[in-house]
Amino acid sequence: MRWPGFLLLPLLLIACTDTQAPIDQQPLFDIDNGPAQSGIVVRDGAVTAFSFGDFASGQRVTFGTFDEEYCAGILDFDEIIWADKVLPLKLFRLNSLNKMDDVRTTVWPFTAFDCDLFTTVEPVARGTSDLIYIDNDVFISENPNVNSYGVSAHGALAWTADGSPANLSFHVRIVEKKDGTLLSFNQKLSLK
Repeated sequence: MRWPGFLLLPLLLIACTDTQAPIDQQPLFDIDNGPAQSGIVVRDGAVTAFSFGDFASGQRVTFGTFDEEYCAGILDFDEIIWADKVLPLKLFRLNSLNKMDDVRTTVWPFTAFDCDLFTTVEPVARGTSDLIYIDNDVFISENPNVNSYGVSAHGALAWTADGSPANLSFHVRIVEKKDGTLLSFNQKLSLK
């Protein structure tokens, strides 16, 4: 007496295959071009730069500016856009998704953030990359969770020595308790 179930299975599979909304009913925006506010999401942008020393590789990577210009007092940063989501919980909690496209990127042969080095040593590679920064609890709320945040970037750079292509992959992920106790730290800079 199992045959009625087998007969209904093809009907169920057919009914579940077309679950996508028609094109005219899909949102026509994403993080780049969405409205400033849409429900619990707030979108905006600003200019910024990030710089990370990677002790495993012995290098430093900077996103969003050229360090030599920064050290000369030229504050020229690339644009970052974000979509912040205010979660409807008892206690205020803010999730954030941040994105930078074609951001200026430089890799240096040292880990220190040192203007004397930035202005006297040649970088290893330079070019542009795309960067994503995420944070699950920007202001470290009183909600019972851990704070997880990090940056990932991929880009097409050029070796300074000969101008040949150099592929960049970088990430840093941090997980910590509300009191700042570090639970996990993972960082890797790869330049090939």
